[in-house]
Amino acid sequence: MDGALKRRAGVPNTASLAQEARERAPKFSGDRLRRARGQMRIEPVAVACDVTAATVWNWEAGKGSPRASQLSAIAYLTGRPLEFFFSKRFVKKTVKIF
Repeated sequence: MDGALKRRAGVPNTASLAQEARERAPKFSGDRLRRARGQMRIEPVAVACDVTAATVWNWEAGKGSPRASQLSAIAYLTGRPLEFFFSKRFVKKTVKIF
């Protein structure tokens, strides 16, 4: 089925569905990492995540985010639940599949 026929038939565009899913997904918050770290220096976080201090600084600045294993280490180190590190702001948009 070509693109024009799919649009007329109401078949959702998989690229647009994937984009909407990315927009609705929780976003890692560097500000929350900074807040959880509190007075703790960056170096212990970097060592626990097996990265450089510059990488942790970049996460806090919003330039990238830690992998799941690194985020688990940060949560354990700071005593915060994993959910704490994600922004509470979500895109409130429904996805119509069919």
